[in-house]
Amino acid sequence: MEKGIGKNVETDKPDVAVEEAGAADDIAAAGLSGDAAETDEVKAIKNSAAARNIMADPEARIKEIAAGELILQNPLKSGSAEHERISYDFGKLTGWDYVTAMDSDNSNTNNSRITNKQALCLFAAAVNKAQPTISMFDVQERLSMGDGMNGVRLASTFFVLSILAGNKRISNA
Repeated sequence: MEKGIGKNVETDKPDVAVEEAGAADDIAAAGLSGDAAETDEVKAIKNSAAARNIMADPEARIKEIAAGELILQNPLKSGSAEHERISYDFGKLTGWDYVTAMDSDNSNTNNSRITNKQALCLFAAAVNKAQPTISMFDVQERLSMGDGMNGVRLASTFFVLSILAGNKRISNA
């Protein structure tokens, strides 16, 4: 099987072996070996290889994180129920859900970036789509800080991957 740089030439998909080899080359080029392989610099290089892999196929990663369940550090009260877990589904969001979340923070004028406030609103909408009995307000106002941070991280990751995947689908021809 012939291999290209970062892609399997036959399938046009990211080639993990090439990515790992690229990371190993980066580590060697940095003059790091042995015990130094656990340094922050090596971890950054390995993370960089993982990032290259994600960027090569954002659609695959989107499918992994688009829907799921968050086990909460602190129960979320919504209505008369307390939830120890909440489900979310970014795949069910509509364009209107997206623009409503983006309009929640007028300080952000860059449509390729998302603020924490916008990400929390997007996460709240994804929770409400998966579990309509949980209001967006309750997610935004009652979710603990630690759980809110996880929701923001999930929404921000989904947002960036969606942009990357969308860029691959847009044709200028």
